[in-house]
Amino acid sequence: MSTNTTPTTTRDTLVGTARNAKARALLECDDSRVIYMTSLAAWPEPLDGRRVRATGTLVTAARLPRATQDASGAWSQGVVGDSKGETWLDDGVWTLVAAAPWTVTVADGSGNITTLSQAPGGPASWQYSPVTPTESSSGLYSGGAPASGELNATQADRLWALVDAVPGAPALGARPKGTLYLDATSAQGRRELVIPPGGAPALEAWVTALRQKQ
Repeated sequence: MSTNTTPTTTRDTLVGTARNAKARALLECDDSRVIYMTSLAAWPEPLDGRRVRATGTLVTAARLPRATQDASGAWSQGVVGDSKGETWLDDGVWTLVAAAPWTVTVADGSGNITTLSQAPGGPASWQYSPVTPTESSSGLYSGGAPASGELNATQADRLWALVDAVPGAPALGARPKGTLYLDATSAQGRRELVIPPGGAPALEAWVTALRQKQ
C-alpha cells in the first residue's frame, strides 16, 4: 500500500449512500464522487445501502493496488484510473442521515399537514392531518380523510434525500397563502423553510403518494 497521502487534504462533510465494494467500504456521494473509507473494510449490515453523513479529512492517495499489464497483454487485478490515486476519508466519523430522533413536518398550500417522525428505538411513522370544512376559509374545502402509517428504512432515507434537496427561504413571519411549509429537525439541527408554489415538486409528490398507498 502506498503511503502517498500528500496531494490534497481538507476537512469535509459528505452525504451519500454507504456501499460495500470488493476493495473497500465506500461512500457514493450525492454529487457523484466515490469516497473510500480508510478505517472501514466493510460497512456494518445496518448501514450498507443506507444514506450516511460522514465527516473527516479528504485525502487523495494511491492506496489500492494498481492494475498492471504483462508482456502477453494480460491485466492483473487492481484499479485502473488516475495515477494520483483515489479519494479517501481519513479520521472519519459517520451517522445515518435518518438517525432517530427526527421529525419532518410538511404543510401543503391548502394547509393540510403531514408529520413524519422517528423516536429512538421506535419505528419511523407518518400522520396526515387534513383541513376540514369547518377549518377552511370557504367552509367547504376538505383535505380528505386522516391517515397514518409506518415508514421503512428505504422510505426514511428517501424522505431525507428529498428534504436535503429542497430550496427555500427561512420561515420568517406570516406564511404567504399557497406556499409549502417545511420544518425538519434532527441531530444536525433544525431547518424551517417556506417554499413557493411548485418549488418542491418531488417532495410534494412523494408525500402525496405515501398517503394514497393507504
